[in-house]
Amino acid sequence: MDGRAKVRRSAQSAIADVLAGLQASPGALAPASEAVLKLCQRVLPGPEAAAHAAAAAPSKKRSAAEEAIAAAVADALHLLGALKAWIPLLAGGSVHCTG
Repeated sequence: MDGRAKVRRSAQSAIADVLAGLQASPGALAPASEAVLKLCQRVLPGPEAAAHAAAAAPSKKRSAAEEAIAAAVADALHLLGALKAWIPLLAGGSVHCTG
């Protein structure tokens, strides 16, 4: 996720436009929905992983570990905000969650 708000909003809007354009083509919508799922699977566990890494970090690296937590939380929150617009446009039955 890009840290620049304008770039992030433009990208999120473009993804929503693509998903909206694919509504008439379920065969193309399913892979796009899978891509969104994979993004979620990559970004959403980030805060927890960063917190575990920070807990294991030596005190000299604590500041960097805390910055990593803040960045991971920001990415997850930005993605959750984008999902509000994307979820209604995703393929419902075509996306399969795998633990």
